[in-house]
Amino acid sequence: MIGKFAVAIAFGLIYLYTCELYPTVIRTLAVGSGSMMCRVGSIVAPFCVYLVDVWVYLPQLIVGILAFAIGVLTLLLPETLGEPLPTTLEEAESLGSNPRKKNSSPGNKDAGDGMELNQHEAKA
Repeated sequence: MIGKFAVAIAFGLIYLYTCELYPTVIRTLAVGSGSMMCRVGSIVAPFCVYLVDVWVYLPQLIVGILAFAIGVLTLLLPETLGEPLPTTLEEAESLGSNPRKKNSSPGNKDAGDGMELNQHEAKA
């Protein structure tokens, strides 16, 4: 049941994270490729049952290991809350490496957090 839960999460993350992680120029290609790979997995998955002839627990083991690996790998994805969508490949590559310290300077109180900047602009 935990494996099925992890697979369902990974299927949903394909659409959610590919829209937020990839830049505008290749976003549709990334979403389409992710969707295609999900469909290929859905086609191949029923044939995994035939591995029972090799070893009784092999189908469950394969699905469980893959689901666990997917769950662990999704924890390595960068946080995108409050971040603008990347428009260039360079912005997409730097998504997880620079945690909002781009414009910070001692005299600039609005630099650093985009949410504070947006709230400040809304009050003005």
